[in-house]
Amino acid sequence: MNSEDGYGFSRMLVLAGGIIAIVLGALDVVTAGSFINREVLLGTFSIVVGIIAVISTADIRSESIDLLLVVLGFITNNFGGILVGIGGIVALLSKYMLPKEQKVSEPPKA
Repeated sequence: MNSEDGYGFSRMLVLAGGIIAIVLGALDVVTAGSFINREVLLGTFSIVVGIIAVISTADIRSESIDLLLVVLGFITNNFGGILVGIGGIVALLSKYMLPKEQKVSEPPKA
């Protein structure tokens, strides 16, 4: 496994988590009884985090985006947010812990 595989895995986690966060946030907003209460505010925040996560999958290699995803993902208190946070952690680990893709050199010609 190299860093490109890690980025692909983190992109998949962040995209899936963002979509789940949007859906769960929309369900929180729709099923809330009144217009201004805790569920509506948390649902709206979850929708915003999901949209940020889906948009940021294109720039998953940036450290600042990864840190933002980790913080926002774990502040959001649903399954989608946790997936977004884990995806940000995997992206950070891919940058610093996994080897870069190595080019295969050709054997010397005689």
